[in-house]
Amino acid sequence: MRAIATSIFLAWAMHVCAQTPIMQVDKLKDNRRSELELRDSLFRDIDLEMVETGFLLEYSLFAEDPLKHTGVNGESVLNTDRWRMLYGGLQRAIVNSRAIKLPELTKLNSEFKESSKEDIIILPILWFEYNYFDDEAVSISSQGIKKVANNNTALFKSRELFAVAPSVKKVKGRDFTFSLSVDFIFTNKETRPERILVDFDDGKGNTEINTGDAVHVNYSSAGMKKITTYYNTTEGNRLISVSTLIVDTEENAIIPGDFLRSEVPDITGDITGRTFQGAAATIEYYIYLGSGDTILNKPFFVLEGFDPYNAFSYEDLYYEIDYAGLRDDLFDEGYDLIFVNYVNSTDYIQRNAYALEELIGFVNEEKELNCMEKYANVIMGFSMGGLVARYALVDMENLDQDHDTRLYISYDSPHRGANVPIGYQQLVKEMFDFQYLVWTIRDEIPEIEDAYAIMDSPAARQMLILHALSGSTFINELAQMGMPQQCRNIALSNGSMQGVNYPDFEPGQKLLDLHYELDIIGDLWHFILDANCYALADNPASPERVCEWYYKVISWQSSVLSVASLPFDNAPGGIYDLESFGIDLNDIQLPEGSSMVLTSTGFCFVPTVSAFDIPIDATSLQASITSQSPTSFNAIFINNDSDNELHIDLTLPKVNWILQQIAIGDVIDCDGSCLSITGPSVVCNTNSSFTLHSLPSGSSCTWLFSGGNLVTPSSGNDTIATFRGTSCSNIGKGNLIFTVTKGTCSAQIVKSDIIINGPPYQDVTLSVLDSYGQTIPDQSLLCPYTTYHMYIHNNSSCSTSNYIWDIPAGWTLHYTYNDMASINTNDSPWGNVVVKAQTCCTGCGSNVMIHSAYFGESWDCGQGLFTIYPNPAADYIEIHVRIEKADVIGLNLEGKFDLTVTDIYGIVKFASSFNELPYRVNTANYSDGMYILKISYGEKTWTSRFMVKH
Repeated sequence: MRAIATSIFLAWAMHVCAQTPIMQVDKLKDNRRSELELRDSLFRDIDLEMVETGFLLEYSLFAEDPLKHTGVNGESVLNTDRWRMLYGGLQRAIVNSRAIKLPELTKLNSEFKESSKEDIIILPILWFEYNYFDDEAVSISSQGIKKVANNNTALFKSRELFAVAPSVKKVKGRDFTFSLSVDFIFTNKETRPERILVDFDDGKGNTEINTGDAVHVNYSSAGMKKITTYYNTTEGNRLISVSTLIVDTEENAIIPGDFLRSEVPDITGDITGRTFQGAAATIEYYIYLGSGDTILNKPFFVLEGFDPYNAFSYEDLYYEIDYAGLRDDLFDEGYDLIFVNYVNSTDYIQRNAYALEELIGFVNEEKELNCMEKYANVIMGFSMGGLVARYALVDMENLDQDHDTRLYISYDSPHRGANVPIGYQQLVKEMFDFQYLVWTIRDEIPEIEDAYAIMDSPAARQMLILHALSGSTFINELAQMGMPQQCRNIALSNGSMQGVNYPDFEPGQKLLDLHYELDIIGDLWHFILDANCYALADNPASPERVCEWYYKVISWQSSVLSVASLPFDNAPGGIYDLESFGIDLNDIQLPEGSSMVLTSTGFCFVPTVSAFDIPIDATSLQASITSQSPTSFNAIFINNDSDNELHIDLTLPKVNWILQQIAIGDVIDCDGSCLSITGPSVVCNTNSSFTLHSLPSGSSCTWLFSGGNLVTPSSGNDTIATFRGTSCSNIGKGNLIFTVTKGTCSAQIVKSDIIINGPPYQDVTLSVLDSYGQTIPDQSLLCPYTTYHMYIHNNSSCSTSNYIWDIPAGWTLHYTYNDMASINTNDSPWGNVVVKAQTCCTGCGSNVMIHSAYFGESWDCGQGLFTIYPNPAADYIEIHVRIEKADVIGLNLEGKFDLTVTDIYGIVKFASSFNELPYRVNTANYSDGMYILKISYGEKTWTSRFMVKH
């Protein structure tokens, strides 16, 4: 039982992924009465209140035989699982109130797990006295337990249980802390152990540990360590318990080589994405800058796959891409390696993708700060990481967000789903659901609960092609989204390119044969469990079995899972191999009479066609891959290899192909967008300085002023330009240009329209008043034969001393007084009008010319008496009169007015008379252009212009 639990747990703990099965379950169960009712009927003739310790051996089902752990010798060896089995057996052996209460095993498991997170190994102790039946006093049969007639022997005898084992089965590293805490010493003896001796198999012999103490142990070698615990009782007896701890001394220390890197990344942090279904995910990033570089400008993202226990760190990724020199080649090419680690890789893929989008945005912003010699991103995702990257890139494109990525590399990623044998999945489910009496396997082997939780996780449900619980529609959603369109997409698979199946087993073959037997209390509680797992059959006409589950205590129970599907388990694809991930089958210990046969430690995890996003059917699953295969990728890695390789393992041909693909389109971006210049907008005859900001490291620059002889340079360096105006009469504008160079990259940054020896033109405004003292709101509203008063307003800090009014030919300048002029337009109000004023700016110490221009064409004149609306017109114009103006000139509006409309050539378009206003003239049939409106009243005439535009 422990064997398959360990196998399934470790199989799931790597890069598992999921989708939807077609399955049926056939079950056969003896439901005549419950197990608890049956057990109670067996003990109906026994007074259980007579059990002195409150614990009765025969009342329980011990998955580990307590008779082997009396503390007398160390022949029977424990590990953490077997210690839990003894603890759970004691909990189930309680028959009356004399028994001390034991905490729930689930609570204990949780505390063990929390301690391991803090790198503390607990040494929990079981020291109990329990009772069992005297064989001479009772008879045991299927009819129940009965006292032997005329036998005065006491019904119960007593025995001791002593068991100590570390709270974890396997550790990684060399230095560990072992703790002896009163909270984890469980006993019903009068004296509680307060001091023990432990030989940690570290070569230092026995170490004394007192309650509340912690000791540090260093292991110089890896392997299974034999931990022997001694306790000297107050009665002078020495108890002994032997247990094991597997030590993996392999560490991810970065080894100096030809290319020496620091163990500490240059940039680290975490980032959270937007929410998906009410929650958000966080990812951690670790950035190593390229060789000899101090800026982030050439990003190469590396994304991990499915890592439910976060055991695969950024250091593992660092070494994963070290194969065949890939990592160092990337460094030498100046790439900045960005390793991405999910805080929770079992979460929805969308959540981790949204977090990746935020990281891409952050990196792109950092690149903008280092804009010289910056490059578009390259993103490489291993396994599930390829799906996370694909989803993020497509989503950013759909949101019109620039991911600035030129190459997306998918490495053995399950675009059409991944595979874990459905038989193994169902076995995990059966073991998770199993309960007999109050015995659950998952409490005593919590890895089963962990494996079930992983199998039930959103990411697993989203990726698996077949799922023992239920899948999701994520793979379909991904297919509908398609591939990123704004980058080049390439893919690699670790599966056979020649359609060669995984060779260790055939479709439908038995993968696992487990027989687990407990025979600790004779025929009464004889326990047998048989479990068989089978590979998927090759597209069978009807469903075939993939998992069988039988157990017998007093009655038999069985379940058989069947599924109709393609033979994914041994299909061509990236292989998951249990042994290659540290599962030592020699470490699996089964009780006497038990056995386990595992046909193969490997299976197809990511089918080749799935890695290349090729539609899966009975033909394509085992077909050879060619350049004509219907993949959605721009390029896929194809060679003549017939072997199926381990999932995500790099090989030399693949590394060489990746480097070739990376070199395609590796174009430098020299836009200089991060550069900026600060400095004044006006330069006088004293020195003014301008500073260039964000000059990238290793860059150089030169500067010049484009305004000719307007300025005299004073000094300058890579980031500062200083100059002044040459003279008070040299007035104008110019541009300051910095030219920045880094390597082969060159860019210019410009500060435009610097004014020399004068304030900005926009600091001057002009206002115009008509002959009635009314301000003209728009300078275009000038009329012929009209006198206007014009005023220059200086809004700058410069004082004004001299004024020059330059008016168009044909106008009359009546008089000027400082900043005011009286002007008559005579007969030509339309055309350009330029007004100039000369002022003195003391800040520059020179006379400067300030220009203000306006246009004097008008369509609304007639001495201001009549107005035309609308103007320009389309279908009509209306003529209105200003009553207040008529009163000023004494005009009687009750008389008759004559009206004529002509075009600009004098051709009459319309003539009429009117005596009521407003008056409408139909212009619907007029061609687009200028027209003249003439209104006469006696000897007085008013002329206006209007425009027709349909």
